[in-house]
Amino acid sequence: MEISVVGSGYVGTTVAACLADLGHNITNIDIDQSTVDSINAGEAPIHEPGLDERLAKHGGQRLHATTDYDAIVATDLTFVALPTPANEDGSNDLSIITGGWNPSERRSRRNPTHTSWSSKAPSFPGQRKHDSHPRCDEPAPARTSTSR
Repeated sequence: MEISVVGSGYVGTTVAACLADLGHNITNIDIDQSTVDSINAGEAPIHEPGLDERLAKHGGQRLHATTDYDAIVATDLTFVALPTPANEDGSNDLSIITGGWNPSERRSRRNPTHTSWSSKAPSFPGQRKHDSHPRCDEPAPARTSTSR
């Protein structure tokens, strides 16, 4: 599967490396060119146990990093892994998410088969209604497990 991950911090880089290790082709998108260069050289921009080995194996190959949001168009699934620091009042500061989500979502519309999104950041129903897809704020349908 072709997967894009927006954000190359602890969550984004680790998720990208683990998905590459599972055999997926990953495009990691970040605004920091030095982080992109590190990932493509197979060097971890952060410290996380096991990450060095995975990036050394997949960096610049199965796992490619870029600053170009247009890379999302060629992927089937996008993970948005961006921080949501707390505001002084305790609410989430969504400015980083909005900055990464909006250009990502606009580009995904160019690929009619790109329908899946995942965000690791906390976001509550109605919180992003002004700039997210309307279905994002609908409750999930009830599901019955058939596993034994």
